[in-house]
Amino acid sequence: MRGPQRAGAQKIVGTCLVGLGLAACTAPSTPSHASATPSATSVEPTTALDSNQPYPYPNQEMEFPTPQVGWLIAGYQWLYVTHDGGVSWKRSYKGPDEPRRVDAIGRSDAWVMAVTPTRNEPVGILRTTDGGEKWSTLAEPRGEVLSAIDFLSPTVGWALTTAGSVLESDDGGKRWSVMKPPAKAVSLCATSTKTLWIGGENGDVYLSDNAGATWTDSLSYSAVPKASQGPSTIVPWLSCSGSTAWALYDWGESAGSSAYVVMKTLDAGNDWSSALAGGIPQVAGAPSIDNSVAAFGSPVPYASWFLGYCGPCGLAGTVAIVTTTDGTSWTRTSLPEVSPYPALEAAFLNTHQGWIVAGPVELPPVTKLDVLATSDAGINWRLIGSVNLPNQSGS
Repeated sequence: MRGPQRAGAQKIVGTCLVGLGLAACTAPSTPSHASATPSATSVEPTTALDSNQPYPYPNQEMEFPTPQVGWLIAGYQWLYVTHDGGVSWKRSYKGPDEPRRVDAIGRSDAWVMAVTPTRNEPVGILRTTDGGEKWSTLAEPRGEVLSAIDFLSPTVGWALTTAGSVLESDDGGKRWSVMKPPAKAVSLCATSTKTLWIGGENGDVYLSDNAGATWTDSLSYSAVPKASQGPSTIVPWLSCSGSTAWALYDWGESAGSSAYVVMKTLDAGNDWSSALAGGIPQVAGAPSIDNSVAAFGSPVPYASWFLGYCGPCGLAGTVAIVTTTDGTSWTRTSLPEVSPYPALEAAFLNTHQGWIVAGPVELPPVTKLDVLATSDAGINWRLIGSVNLPNQSGS
């Protein structure tokens, strides 16, 4: 989720942007959001803008707010919904705009950030209250371009703008009020109407327990283990649930390997420690997910999941999913071979129930994506359905 006037949720392999079914070798585009709250049961981090942030960008292309209802943005432009747990999918929004990020609550409510297909400019938020049968367009608030959204209920939600502003809505996104963050906000994760985490452009993580009225500098960037090479400041991607929060700092790939560290707090920011790391000398020996983290989320308190990928291998999402139930005990599972394709996206509803979308990583042609599910924290996966994509013209 970052980069002024740019939108799209992609993973990056080498210099090629890889998404759900489509890829193009081009410059990095804006990453996307995700969140994790007890009420919304979202499972990926919400992140805003930063044109200098290395890849990969944790994104929000798939979300399961309930065991039966799931949303998927495929090919950066087509929005699908399932009402049977991922077995069958149908195109939901068929309007002129292209969906980029999705946020959903319960069985009926969903919000989609979209762009114009010709100029790739944000058009505001698409909103449904009936499970995707009908959509309405909500204007950009106060003339500012949104970069991330995170709704906790059908009415209460938070948002970030490309200017780093933090916004709050109590009417489903029709109107927004502006909060004043302690630093330019580049990532966001809310666990209640009062509790909000943001990642600052300075690399710090801030916490508010009074709906943004005041803030505490919970994690200073100076306390984060650093990579030996790369930008001097890396902004954190966030995921949270209850009193648990996770902050991913990713320096990207260099010479065939990735450098990243995931910091965790299990007590509302009082104490932070490294949970995962790769290519960081100060935390050698910490659990890792091969080369890098492509997506992650916190479905319930004290738990998180991570989807790893191997950029030098030329594959996205083929390495491992790691889950934890108490912040210290990890289970690492290899991704299944029941699909001929690598995993491009993952979503977990709780510590055991999750989904994977798998497909080709290059163009063309892409006609369908495989959907896999697990009910035992990724130990076993089964192929349960597929998503049939339109042709390249979108028809």
